[in-house]
Amino acid sequence: MLLIRPEVIEGESLASFTHRLAKANVYPSGSNLAKILRCDASRISRNDFDDKMIEKLSQISGCAAEKLKAMSAEVFQSLLGETFYQQMIQRRRVKYCPACITEGVHRHCRIWLLYPLTVCTEHMVLLIDKCDACGAYISMHNYMKGKCSRCGHSYLASPYKRIEPESIVYLSQKDLTDRISGRKESLIFPEFSLQQYMSLAYHSFYLLDGMNSFIHDKPIPIRGFLRNKNGQQSVENATTAFANVHWMYSNFPTHYYQVLLAFFRHKYRTKYEKKAFYENVFSDRAFLPIQEAYDTYWLEQWHEGKIRSDFSVFKSNQALLTKRVFLSREEIKDKFGYGKVEKLADSNMIQTKILKQGSRKRYFVEKNSLEKAVQRRGQFFTRIQAASLLGIGRDAVPSILQAGLLHEHKTPFSEDTLLVKNEVAELMKRCRGRKGEKTDDDLSFHQALIKFSVNGLTIVKLIMFIMEGRLSPRTSSPEEKLSDLFFNEQQLWECVSDLRREKQHSDGYYMKDVMLLLHVGESTMNRLMVEGIFVPERILLLRDGRKQYLFNMSYIDRFLSEHVKIDQASKEFQVSEVTIRRRIKEGNLQDAMRGIGKKYWLSRAEIRKIVLCHNASPAA
Repeated sequence: MLLIRPEVIEGESLASFTHRLAKANVYPSGSNLAKILRCDASRISRNDFDDKMIEKLSQISGCAAEKLKAMSAEVFQSLLGETFYQQMIQRRRVKYCPACITEGVHRHCRIWLLYPLTVCTEHMVLLIDKCDACGAYISMHNYMKGKCSRCGHSYLASPYKRIEPESIVYLSQKDLTDRISGRKESLIFPEFSLQQYMSLAYHSFYLLDGMNSFIHDKPIPIRGFLRNKNGQQSVENATTAFANVHWMYSNFPTHYYQVLLAFFRHKYRTKYEKKAFYENVFSDRAFLPIQEAYDTYWLEQWHEGKIRSDFSVFKSNQALLTKRVFLSREEIKDKFGYGKVEKLADSNMIQTKILKQGSRKRYFVEKNSLEKAVQRRGQFFTRIQAASLLGIGRDAVPSILQAGLLHEHKTPFSEDTLLVKNEVAELMKRCRGRKGEKTDDDLSFHQALIKFSVNGLTIVKLIMFIMEGRLSPRTSSPEEKLSDLFFNEQQLWECVSDLRREKQHSDGYYMKDVMLLLHVGESTMNRLMVEGIFVPERILLLRDGRKQYLFNMSYIDRFLSEHVKIDQASKEFQVSEVTIRRRIKEGNLQDAMRGIGKKYWLSRAEIRKIVLCHNASPAA
């Protein structure tokens, strides 16, 4: 144990105490004490003490090892983390406060080991890191001796450089001092630990480095990473760099956006690489509020047309694109063509804005109004889509529209008219069949149409019969399309019979109907048509090549009212069939069928005339 053991000064660095211990015991140089500690003298000057050195120093100084260890630079390792500890601790050169060394015992403060700390907040004085006379950097050995080894200048004679307490420089340094001491008094992000703040500052240098200071009236470059040509960090660089970091995140996010704007305008050769390095800070979720402001800024730049959607920030964060208020017209061309976008805007279905960039114009569409327009567009069907949903052919849709079962609307979404999706679904709902299995007595939707098409059964008629409750469809398919329905054949016949009666009133008698009325066969009917006795009013050519003959209903009905068969005439006029046949043979009664077929059709008027004459004769 050494004879003279000075007291430790509060806040003193371990190198400073070791130098004072050697001087008090009249060691000619630090090398002598280094031999006792079994190390190189340079390790003491660099504040590079390991546990064995601290234990030996405790033995010879009488000071507890724990107290000595707290004076070493190692105490900052837990505060800064290993990465920033290696970057932020100054080893070979020291800085000092000229006001501090004029008060009390000459010593070096542990906190001065930190590169970012450049102001003594107690005296509001800028720290000095080189000789005021010759500009030589200061070693720990020279500092503890109190003078420059190159020019002999006394460090006590160095002038003060005062820092105003309202300045950004002072506020940034006080913020660092408070974080180092663990006080939560910072004006910017007080919740950040010292390590988090250093991480934020370090990454922010990728944006700030190379730009002019935002806090000075004259152009002073920010050197966050660069050191001077001698490879040493300087007080001036550190002061400017960390003061600009503090300014950048004060009045957040206004100043922050000013930095981003300046960075975006700066002609860096590696701009996008620097930006990517800065964005790495957001891997720590503690910086989420900053990331949100960062994302908001680039979204605003996109909205102003200054960047495109393939900008790197959008590539690395695809979810950010979903937060945009506007979309470029190019992005929505797959949903709506350029021409439709203009029509939608003219009809106030979407909101647009135009940005001019020189002679060029860029068109943007407000996203919310676009989403509403897309939803509105989804409410409409084309004829093809409607036919697919109903399970029918496209050519059947016009007849459904004409019947008023569905309606078309003119919209800005298409040049063609469109059907309302809900109306199509509602029609299908009204035609929905009960669940069941098809039997031998059933006909499918298409089978019914094919079989009864000659009787005038159409899709529209079939739908109307279902809606009127005259047909009770069933289905075994979960898709519930018209094409999946099947019907009881007897129900279909009943509906078709009504159709035939209706059609007769509107179109006339079919040849089959006339044959039934006249009680003749097909060959006889064909001869009647050839002879011109019954001439069809219309001849319809069916798809399968067959012909369908329609006869004038009034003509047929008049013929039937004016003519009777022999048996009917006998009953109606109270004349025997023998008498009627004799009159026919005598030529007094004429067969309206001209002898075609086995049936005689006689004129009621002629029979009545003969009967009257017969009754009036004396023989009668």
